[in-house]
Amino acid sequence: MNPGFTTHGRGPQGVLVLHDWMGDSRTYDAVRPWLDAAAFTYAFADLRGYGASRDLPVAGTVEQIAGDCLALADQLGWARFHVLGHSMTGMVTERLAADAPHRVTSAVAVCPVSAAGNRLDAAAKAFFASTVTDDAAFRRLIGFVSAGLGAGWAEAKLRANRAR
Repeated sequence: MNPGFTTHGRGPQGVLVLHDWMGDSRTYDAVRPWLDAAAFTYAFADLRGYGASRDLPVAGTVEQIAGDCLALADQLGWARFHVLGHSMTGMVTERLAADAPHRVTSAVAVCPVSAAGNRLDAAAKAFFASTVTDDAAFRRLIGFVSAGLGAGWAEAKLRANRAR
């Protein structure tokens, strides 16, 4: 099953753009008008469980997401492509570059979580799990990872996450 996606541009080079955890492809809406649509075709993927792919079954592994990304590149007819991942999908970006170097032209991981993972104790795992349904926990998490952006940013991320 390929993830849902939207495209921007009609350039000869493909760029696969992956969203952050708790986000979706619309995370990048503000920058789309400024992208080079003549040189690149951007595919903004909605990973399993998010946005247009909200109803796809989720195993939630880096390997599953990387496989979905390669299937999406195949669907788009991209033998080679660039990939950009943000936060948690930085791991996927690294995995794609490691597993399919013959396909990945370049890989950019913005504020990535290491491909080695992030070992969490039981309390931290419980906290992260709680952000799925506990709005206050979600706001605390966004406030922590986006320090300095303020309560308005956390509220906007919460509204977008719950809607999509």
